[in-house]
Order: sequence, then C-alpha cells, then structure tokens
Amino acid sequence: MASPTEVADEIDKYVAHCADLTPAELLAIGHTALNVIVLRTKRGLDADHKPFAPYTPEYAARRKKSGRSGTTVDLAVTGHMQQAVIVTTHPGESHLQFMNHAEDVKAEAHNKGVHKQETVRGHSVKPYTRKVQRYTKAGKVRMKKQNVGGHTRLPYQRKMDLPKREWFEVRHPHDVGMIENNAESLIHRKPVP
Repeated sequence: MASPTEVADEIDKYVAHCADLTPAELLAIGHTALNVIVLRTKRGLDADHKPFAPYTPEYAARRKKSGRSGTTVDLAVTGHMQQAVIVTTHPGESHLQFMNHAEDVKAEAHNKGVHKQETVRGHSVKPYTRKVQRYTKAGKVRMKKQNVGGHTRLPYQRKMDLPKREWFEVRHPHDVGMIENNAESLIHRKPVP
C-alpha cells in the first residue's frame, strides 16, 4: 500500500502531465467548447440548457417571411456572430474570442440583454442601389432640382429592447462534461512519465 506522500507525488506528476498539453491539443479542447456552444445555441438553448426568451411576434413574422424559423430562437440571421468566434491558445489555456469588435458587441448584447432608448442623429437617407452610379455635374444639378436620390431624416428616439439570452458561456454539467471528456481523452493518449 502506498503512503500518503507517494500518492501525493503521483497526483503532482499527473497534474504536471496534464498542464503539459501541446498547443494543438489545447486548440482541440477549445474547438470542442466552441462546438458545444454553437450546437446548443442552434437548438435554442442557453448556457443552463433552458430555452431562450422567444422572439417578439413582429420579429418572428419577419424571420418566417425570410424563410427562417420564427419559433426556434437560434440567434442567427446571417450567422456572422457565431462564425466570428475563434480559438486561441496560451501556455496551458484555450480562449474563445471574437475576430472583430462588431460581433463581440453583438454577442455581449445578447448575453447581457439591452434595455435602453437611444437618440439617432439626423442624417440623409438615399435609396439603396446595387450599381455604383456616376453623375456629371449637370446630372447632379438635375437630381437636386427633382429631389431624386433620398431625403433627410430628423433625429429620433429608438428603443432598443433585447432580452438576456446567455449563449456564450459553458456552465451546464452536460456541456462541461463533454469538454472535460475530450480533454481527458487527449491527456490519456499521452504516456504518463
């Protein structure tokens, strides 16, 4: 039978062995975490495996009209927010982060929820055209006289109301277990010294 000191030494060896994962192994663990988050979100479940707050009836109708599901809240219109998550590694750690600031802000708004009113400044609105149009000086003068090409919008208040939908977290035991199982399988493939 091993003494407590010998058992403690074996545990210390194993912990040191686990902390010695290669960047590729850490990357694999990070990708497992990312897959867990994205797949759970696509099923309409938050970090606690509870359904997300439903879309407003107006927004659900808009989604349905565009061919998307109006009932399953999957936080994906274009898919850019979830596709912008990347995995980075540092010695002994994996991190999930966003490639660009705009998607990071969007994700944080979904995670924390937004309830505020914002003043939108006055601006010119031009109709959307797919072609880039170039006008001569005479053409621009004619357009101005005919008031073609847009109008001016006055400042107004916009209500921003987005319920809290915690998606970018891992805390449910099932999710944590999947990631830990992946990590353990990587650790057990390496011979213990």
